[in-house]
Amino acid sequence: MVDIVSHEHLMIARKIKRLIALYNENEDFLITGNYQEGINQELDQAIRHLPSIISFLQQDLSQIESIESTYKKLKELYNLTTTKKKITIGKKS
Repeated sequence: MVDIVSHEHLMIARKIKRLIALYNENEDFLITGNYQEGINQELDQAIRHLPSIISFLQQDLSQIESIESTYKKLKELYNLTTTKKKITIGKKS
């Protein structure tokens, strides 16, 4: 990937992959309601934006996108990760 995309593109992709990994690493805490918002800002971002990330990654096979269009959408997704919004996690006991 480093040979075919810009440094910015690579850094954005790494950030999105990091959010996915962070969510997956903490999924048990989230499902059981053992995570409290604010403990980990990056995990809070992952929780808030996972639905948008999954939607971006699940492009239909019949949908054809140019690299420019895909990169634009990736940047928009990345920019979302800088917003702060109240989150709801798991079940409360």
